[in-house]
Amino acid sequence: MEIKTFGKITEIVNKEIELAFPMNLAELKTTLEEQFPLLKTLMYSIAINDELISDEDYMIIQPQSIALMPPFSGG
Repeated sequence: MEIKTFGKITEIVNKEIELAFPMNLAELKTTLEEQFPLLKTLMYSIAINDELISDEDYMIIQPQSIALMPPFSGG
């Protein structure tokens, strides 16, 4: 599994992350923020297998990729 980071998040998440699945989105965020406390200070989105997920109860079984993305705007 690959964890992609973008923008300022790349500076914060600067090491390999070990995660055990299944877990829901809320558990993933808690785990990441325990390992990288500065994430708590940022707004960021999480994409699982290239799909943005916002439902905290969304169950992540065995992801191929996880992306942590800062806020962005379209145009």
